[in-house]
Amino acid sequence: MARCKLIRVQLVSGLGRRLDPSPARLLVVPRRIPYAQLAVAINGAFARWDLDKPWTFTLPDRSTVVHSLDAAAPQPGALPPATSIGPLSDHQEFVFDYDPERGWHHACQVLMTRESLQEWGRDITEPTVIDGWGPVPDPFGRDDQLDRIARLAPEDDGPVTVRLDLGAVRTATTPADLVAAIGSDDLTFALQQVGLRVLAMWLDERDAGAEVLGDLMSRLIPQAQERRWHGDDELAELLTLVRDGGALPEGAVAVDLVEVAQAPGGEREGGAHVNRHTGEVVPASLTDPVMTIDDELVDVDGPDWVTVEPDGRSDYRDMEVFAAWVEDEDPRSADLLRRALHGRGAFRRFRDELHQQGEWVERWRCFVEDRKLGRARRALTREGVTPLPCRAGAAAARSRKPERP
Repeated sequence: MARCKLIRVQLVSGLGRRLDPSPARLLVVPRRIPYAQLAVAINGAFARWDLDKPWTFTLPDRSTVVHSLDAAAPQPGALPPATSIGPLSDHQEFVFDYDPERGWHHACQVLMTRESLQEWGRDITEPTVIDGWGPVPDPFGRDDQLDRIARLAPEDDGPVTVRLDLGAVRTATTPADLVAAIGSDDLTFALQQVGLRVLAMWLDERDAGAEVLGDLMSRLIPQAQERRWHGDDELAELLTLVRDGGALPEGAVAVDLVEVAQAPGGEREGGAHVNRHTGEVVPASLTDPVMTIDDELVDVDGPDWVTVEPDGRSDYRDMEVFAAWVEDEDPRSADLLRRALHGRGAFRRFRDELHQQGEWVERWRCFVEDRKLGRARRALTREGVTPLPCRAGAAAARSRKPERP
């Protein structure tokens, strides 16, 4: 089995500006690849395809690995691009600078080294992006998607990004109200939630609000494509289809996606079942004869039903990704959150640490809800079900919930 390094790469600055917050990508990298291959992988992760520019890695011991356009005149003392990344150890930090003209500056850290099959479920033999957050600027400085959701702040103290008021988004009753609620706020952690609301309003106001909602969809689509969380590609495809007036897929059905996303996991709770024709949601507990009385038992065996099972590893991964994102604003808090993840009881310690710090609680809730919605959307789409929002009052009619004593 291949041992691989999990490396976090944050794009700190470029085009003469500091990126705030810094977009980041998580790469699983075979531990003995050359720096030249890692450079290609990082550039690909940040959507740069002009790979003929000079670059430099500055290693923890301040030595450098340099790729110069003039191969005949290497820099004195610099290591060659074929140097292996093998000596990098867990928690070490290093820097990657690409294209002096545009000044792409990346802060990198080795988070851990693991057997790829055991940790990521497959044998990874080349650098692979497994996660990421935050959109990246156009590599040539053209129309910049970052201006829409995560400001490119100047090196001095720039404007503070406004946090989205999800309550106002959920209670908006007209397309104009929805536009006002969203404004120019930071949608980084709420794309699935906002997309769900936009689609729900489209179902109710598709004629009267077509132009306004179409503009909103045009704003959300590139953000979802850039963020690259689970379910974002599926959301972007559905928004594009709706905006352009295309026919909905054959498997499109109204589903209470929130209930699917929030279905408890575990040995006896096993997620939720969704009827691919009616959109009915049945908690897995109602299919277990041990947990349910006979007249409430639901038979979900057969081709009409799709099972969505939460993955405990994904919940843990959410905590890791969130802690990495917090580091952009508060390295001390991020360090405390990461420490909480070590050993047994990580979920409880992480929640306790969040509440002790206070300021991150609401953003965590928004973040984790978006991640779960995205995973539920992707799971259903892969089974041929395109989830549409339920209209008002329809969600309750489509779902069955166990009675509480």
